[in-house]
Amino acid sequence: TSMHVFEFIADIEKTVANLSSRLTKEGMFCFAVHKPVYLNKNTKHDTVSNGLVFDLAGQEVPVFCRTEKYYENMMRKYGLKNLSWHWPEYSASFKAKHNIDKNTDGWAMIGIFEKD
Repeated sequence: TSMHVFEFIADIEKTVANLSSRLTKEGMFCFAVHKPVYLNKNTKHDTVSNGLVFDLAGQEVPVFCRTEKYYENMMRKYGLKNLSWHWPEYSASFKAKHNIDKNTDGWAMIGIFEKD
């Protein structure tokens, strides 16, 4: 989904600079990305690009793993302050429906930022 688009953009700073320039004061910016621990468990290392890739039905898609601290530091450069992070967990019914181990954590982190 478009909410997870940041982890597939190599030049994320250019994208954030562009988005931030379009926000007015106190404008909200929210996004979701995969947790780094999820990416490290569910991707493979590509020796050509020296990065991580998702294997989607035989198609290798580059993925850029970034931490909360990375996003906070980058967003600050473009006038965005962090309001909160959320790490939603899988519900028991979702785990049962998709045959996910009951001890598996959720996979996403959601960042909420505001324009200074």
